[in-house]
Amino acid sequence: MSIIQHKGFDYAFDPRICEDCESYCCFGDPGFVWINQNDIYRISSFLSLNIIDFIDKYLNRIDNRYSAKDIYTITGYYACIFFDDYHRRCKIYDVRPAQCRLYPFWDCFKQNMKLCFEECPGVKPLCPDSI
Repeated sequence: MSIIQHKGFDYAFDPRICEDCESYCCFGDPGFVWINQNDIYRISSFLSLNIIDFIDKYLNRIDNRYSAKDIYTITGYYACIFFDDYHRRCKIYDVRPAQCRLYPFWDCFKQNMKLCFEECPGVKPLCPDSI
């Protein structure tokens, strides 16, 4: 895997860091992990569930969208329902939602790069003075 850059972002991402990271991007405060239609098909197939059962078990409907349910973990924080708290890894990493695949290239981090650098050890500034 090589370093990833996206247009419009002043940092790069080294996905190799994920192998040893404790998945800081997957837990903390409650939030939304948006699940689109393609995600629903891909993940439900991976879990060998029909779509109706998958939605019922794993997703919350928020207006006209779906978000992965949050769980309160034994270690005292909220995490995505697909997070394995014991192993500190995503249970569906190979088919994770599009939102997760785009991380850390989220628009909110354009305005708050410091938070991005604090949260993700794989993020490196393109210009060291930009943090």
